[in-house]
Amino acid sequence: MLKSIDTFSGIIEMRKKLTKETSDVLKQWKDYISAYPEIERQCLEDASKYDFDKEIKAVILSSLTSDFNKVETAHDNFIKLVNDLNDNFQHTFSIYDDIYLYFYIGLCNGAGWATDIDSHQAVLIGAEKLAELNWYDERPMTFLIYHELSHVAHSILRNETLDKNFKSKREKSIWQLYTEGFAQRYEQILCKDDSYRQDKDGWLKWCKDNHSEICREYLYRIKNNISTQFFFAPK
Repeated sequence: MLKSIDTFSGIIEMRKKLTKETSDVLKQWKDYISAYPEIERQCLEDASKYDFDKEIKAVILSSLTSDFNKVETAHDNFIKLVNDLNDNFQHTFSIYDDIYLYFYIGLCNGAGWATDIDSHQAVLIGAEKLAELNWYDERPMTFLIYHELSHVAHSILRNETLDKNFKSKREKSIWQLYTEGFAQRYEQILCKDDSYRQDKDGWLKWCKDNHSEICREYLYRIKNNISTQFFFAPK
């Protein structure tokens, strides 16, 4: 069963502190997320390879100030969707495990992130990324949540974590293509919609027109052990 963990009250408190004084954004974030130490640990570890001041700070500040109306809308939709999506997900996969969905402000770790929190299957919904990507309305959030739940279902059905430690970028690229393909397809099946939420400004047409070249480039990177991360969701 889908269960919601809502940190919105903590987000409001963090927002008050950040708009009243010029404070250390990372410190305020740590204070806010301290009630969830495992999320804090995973977010900090994931964000450690990025420059906080140049790549993360502005996104968090925008989500708490000029874009806060987007966060509020996303929160309203989150509360609604956790209830609305449960039956369809359970029926499609015959999975009845408790899965925890967190609404939170992360460190730009992704609009959606399927992971384990305190030994429980979980999906983290990053409000700061929803605001940045304009994915805060009900339709894109439905696609996103179903996508991440498909990762969780895949992990349960395989009885293993999908977040593997690979020895090479080549192995990671092959595995990620498989797992993201599974989640993308089941996102569409669950939504009963074969469209792509990424399709903006001619994205899908460009991909179709350049399909052979995209495949060649991906295969080239696999053979030469070069990262393929930019083929997937941006930071």
